[in-house]
Amino acid sequence: MKTLIVGACALGLVACAHTGTAATPQQALLDWHNRYPIAAQDLCLVEGAHSVAANRLLDWERNNPVQAQEILEWAATHPGEPLPAFFRDHPSIRVDEWFWGNSAVGLLLDWASRHPDAALALAYDPDVLKWSAEHHVC
Repeated sequence: MKTLIVGACALGLVACAHTGTAATPQQALLDWHNRYPIAAQDLCLVEGAHSVAANRLLDWERNNPVQAQEILEWAATHPGEPLPAFFRDHPSIRVDEWFWGNSAVGLLLDWASRHPDAALALAYDPDVLKWSAEHHVC
C-alpha cells in the first residue's frame, strides 16, 4: 500500500526545478517524501499494520498502474465517498472480486482523503507510482 500511494504510491514530482531535467523515479519519490512527510509516515504506518492486504494491493497496482492512478486521484478529490461511486463514474474499469474484500483498498482511500495533496502528487506521476510499488519504499 505504501507504494500504491507512495504509491502511492505518485507525481508532479518528476522535474528537477533547478536543472529542468527529469528526475529518476527514486529521486521523485524522495522529493515526495520530503514534501509530504506526515502523509508518507501515515502511509507507511497503514501499510505496516496491514502488510498482507497491502502487498496484494501493491501487486494489483503494479499490474494496473492507470487504474491505480485514477482511483488514487478520485479518492483525493472525493473525500469520504464510497468506492462503488468511483466504479459508477468509471464503468470501463473492472476489478477482480478480491479487490472488494481487500482492506488495503479502503485504507488507501481513507489515506488519500486525509492527505489529498500528497495523494494527487503521487497520482500524477505514474512512473513514481509504479517504481514505488515495485520497491516497497517504506
